[in-house]
Amino acid sequence: MINSWAETGVERQAPHPLVADLLVLVFSRGVSLREWRDSGLLEREWALYERLAPSFGRVVLFTHGGMEDLAIARELRPPPTVVCNETGLTREEFERRAGELVRDQLASTLGRSAAVIVKTNQFSAGRAAIGIADALRNDGRTVALVARGGYPWGDNRERTLGPDAPEAKLARREEAALCHRADFIVGTTQRMIDDLRRHDPRIEQRAAVIPNYVLTDGPAGMFAERSNSEILFAGRLELEKRVDLLVRAVAALPEPGRSTVTLSIIGEGDQRSMLEGLTRDLDVRADFASRMPHRELLARMRRCAVYAQLSAFEGHPKTVLEAMATGCCVLVADAPGLGDVIEHGVTGITIGAEGGPQRIAEALASLLNDAKLRARLGEAAAAHARTCFSLDRICSLELAACRRALAQSSGAKRAASTVPAAHCSMS
Repeated sequence: MINSWAETGVERQAPHPLVADLLVLVFSRGVSLREWRDSGLLEREWALYERLAPSFGRVVLFTHGGMEDLAIARELRPPPTVVCNETGLTREEFERRAGELVRDQLASTLGRSAAVIVKTNQFSAGRAAIGIADALRNDGRTVALVARGGYPWGDNRERTLGPDAPEAKLARREEAALCHRADFIVGTTQRMIDDLRRHDPRIEQRAAVIPNYVLTDGPAGMFAERSNSEILFAGRLELEKRVDLLVRAVAALPEPGRSTVTLSIIGEGDQRSMLEGLTRDLDVRADFASRMPHRELLARMRRCAVYAQLSAFEGHPKTVLEAMATGCCVLVADAPGLGDVIEHGVTGITIGAEGGPQRIAEALASLLNDAKLRARLGEAAAAHARTCFSLDRICSLELAACRRALAQSSGAKRAASTVPAAHCSMS
């Protein structure tokens, strides 16, 4: 049963007319509300939809979790309706039946004339999202499918597994099918959109860049409150993140500073045991922590001296943006998705990983030894991130994309106005 705003006790105070009667967010393949909660991401991820909710009559989440997702949803404000895998279907069967499950859930409460936005959280949700859009459209409703991806799924699978790997080919095919069927396509970077356009030039007129957002309700960290010796990394501990390179760079720091430095590593992944052993072998003072609530992570970012991320590739890295927004001095690899976020010497430091640990150690040492430089870079980073990636700005872009998707879906002429450019000048 869909809960109306009145039934949930939430008064609608829409700042704009309703964009659509229903927003269906289709979670990434295998992802649930429980995973968002347990990984500390729930508050951050829900913030966008809490802000968007007044512009839609109802919000429905299609998740891959079980009954626990229903309980978690009741604690959110406003509480969304959840369609989840209550009966323990296989992933393939659950995705195959996505349209049927959502349509049955909505049948008694959603009029056949309703306007619906179906949106993917990542491109990997495409198979289920297409099924949901088709099922609701077949009932006579106006349905717009928004293919949103936070990172280049097909491209990343090819980088990780090789272009001939079956999993990479499947990801590329499903990504292409979703973008072909979508009424509007959203990527977090221009690089993503360009990559998709190389595979399908027809997306040109129905795609836009909407970057990831940062939560700026807390203050940027004042430099006086910061450690002078903590280097922080947060994220998945997987091979492509190259956290081992960061460990080796810290090991290569010159004395006497090296013995005072602490490398804080926050996250989980297949590389954790190896990294713990490497820090012991190289005598690096390291502090490992599991994933934590988002507010705790931001507090850590406000206290560290340097946030460092040396991934081989990224999409539009949320943790880097968040570190910038807290006023942290950031050092990143000059790699796809990272080098585009930082303006070297202005909002942070970019460095080529081809120089190896020694070159990275030299860059870290220069930052650790220059408090004024760290403060200057951190202040510029905070100003840039809070201007370009604020939740208010991203919400406006999201609503504009939904309106364009509905116009495209209904067969109307494309709106004369376009989704505003999501890039800010760093000059």
